[in-house]
Amino acid sequence: MRHATAPRAIQVPAALAGHADGNSTTPAFVILIAAAFALGACGTQAPRSESDTSAPLTPAPASLPPADLASSEASTTADDEPLPALTCGEAKAARYMGQAETPALHETVSRAVGHAKIRWVHPGDAVTQDYAPGRLNVILDETGRISAVRCG
Repeated sequence: MRHATAPRAIQVPAALAGHADGNSTTPAFVILIAAAFALGACGTQAPRSESDTSAPLTPAPASLPPADLASSEASTTADDEPLPALTCGEAKAARYMGQAETPALHETVSRAVGHAKIRWVHPGDAVTQDYAPGRLNVILDETGRISAVRCG
């Protein structure tokens, strides 16, 4: 019959253990192996063979706005690249500046801009700060007259 013996402790050489007594809980060789794996992940990509005809992945182009939202005016970026300008009908609604708000004016402005995405903002109204380029904001003054129109 065999007698059970206690497992023997493995002694790590002091040079690998990180401590002179060899009783380190984080041996230096473990850190060394982890560093080797980490550096291996930073390697360069293998060169593509001539038989590899797959194209590299490129991001999909951003979609352009619908034609009914485009206008002749274009915004520019810092690189002076023209961007398609979105319009909510602001220029068409500007002709009603100074007119008093009435149900008939609501209908007239809606027909003039070609859509019903219009937010009528009275003094003191709470409005969301979300920007919706296709929405027309009609700003009214204290007398109920149109004082400003803008997209958003």
